[in-house]
Amino acid sequence: MKYNPEIHHRRTIRLKYYDYSTEGYYFITICTKERKQILCEIVNDEKLIAKSVGVGVPDDPKEENIKIELYKPGKILEEKIKLINLMYEDINIHEYVIMSNHVHFIIEIINKIGNCGSSRTPTPTNMKIPSIISTIKRLTNKKYGSKLWQRNYYEHVIRN
Repeated sequence: MKYNPEIHHRRTIRLKYYDYSTEGYYFITICTKERKQILCEIVNDEKLIAKSVGVGVPDDPKEENIKIELYKPGKILEEKIKLINLMYEDINIHEYVIMSNHVHFIIEIINKIGNCGSSRTPTPTNMKIPSIISTIKRLTNKKYGSKLWQRNYYEHVIRN
C-alpha cells in the first residue's frame, strides 16, 4: 500500500521530552529500504545447512561453522561505522551487528566538559543521535550510489 497522508499519520517514536544529546548509551536499529536483504549473507557449512532442512545433525553447531559474508552495501556500512567513530570525538559506536536487512549498534554519547546537553526538550541543535544516524545513512547512500535505508530508525535509551 502506498503512503497516503489522508490515511497514514506518521508520528515520531522518540521520547517527547528526552534530550538526545544526553550522555549515555543508545541501542539503534536501522532497516534497509523495503527490508531487502542486501547487506550480508550467513554462510553455513553442510552440517548447518542440513540442520536447517531438518536432517539429523547435533543441536549444538560450533560458532566457527557460521560465517557472515558482507555484500558491497554491508562493506560500505562497516567502513562508514568505523569512520563515524573517527569523525565524532564525543560519541563511540561500541558494538555493531550487520544483518541481512538491518544493522544494530550501541552508541555511547560522551559529553565533554562544557558540552553537556542542557535542554529539557529535543531541538534540531541538540539531537546528537538523529544527526549520527543521518550521517551514516547519507555516507552509505552516497558511496553506494542509491538509497539503501528506510525513512526512520528504531532507538532505545539504555538506562541501566
